[in-house]
Amino acid sequence: MEIKKFSIIKELLPAIVLLFLAFPALADCTFQQLKADELSVGVMLEWTTSDEYQNEAFLVERSSNGRRYETIGSVKGSGNSDIILKYNYLDSNAPPGTNWYRLKQIDYDGSTNYSQAIKVKKVVSDNFTISRKPNAYTAKDMFEININVRKGRKIEYLLTDWKGQPMQNGVLATRVGSNTLRLNLTGLRTAIYTIELRMGMEVEHLTIRKINDNYQLLNLGKVAPK
Repeated sequence: MEIKKFSIIKELLPAIVLLFLAFPALADCTFQQLKADELSVGVMLEWTTSDEYQNEAFLVERSSNGRRYETIGSVKGSGNSDIILKYNYLDSNAPPGTNWYRLKQIDYDGSTNYSQAIKVKKVVSDNFTISRKPNAYTAKDMFEININVRKGRKIEYLLTDWKGQPMQNGVLATRVGSNTLRLNLTGLRTAIYTIELRMGMEVEHLTIRKINDNYQLLNLGKVAPK
C-alpha cells in the first residue's frame, strides 16, 4: 500500500511543478510602474499592483548614489488581491539633487521582492515659500499671503480669474525672512481666482474661491520649471 501511494505521488510530481511554474504570481507581488512627482512639499511616489499574495507591506527605500539604500518609510500591503490597487508615499524630507527610490515588498512569511529603482532629480528650488496667514482677511476684500524668503529679491505677482485673464499684477520687494503680500480684491465677483508668485524661474501658485465677501483657500504649491 505504501509503495502504491509513493508511486501516485511520483506520477503527480511533474504536474505539481508545472502548476507552480504556470502561476509564479502566487509567490510574488506583481508591480506596475513606480512613478514619482515633485511637489512643493516633497517627492510623491505612486505605484500599483495587479495582484498580491500574502503581501504584508512595502518598505520605501531611498539612495543618494543608486547603490546604498536606506528605508525612509512603509506602506501597509493588502494581503491577498487579484485586482489593480494603487499606493502612494510622500517623501517630505527629500534632499536636493538626485535621489533613487525603490520598493521592498515583504510577505507575511518574511520573503521579499524589489521593484525597479527610479531616479528623481529635485529641481524645485526653495528660495521662497508661501502660506496663508493665520488671519488672512484683515479687512473686507483684503487678502494677505505670508511669504518666507531665503534670498531677498523681488517677487512678481499676478492675479488671474478662472479663464486665465489678468486681474491684478505687481512687484513686491522682499527681505530675508517673513514678508506679507496684501491684495485688495474689491470688486471681484464670486468665482475662483489664481495668484501666481514668481522669483526668477521659481513659481508658486495659490488658488482661492470668492463667495460673497468671504475667500476660501483651495490649494497652494510650487510649480517645477519646465
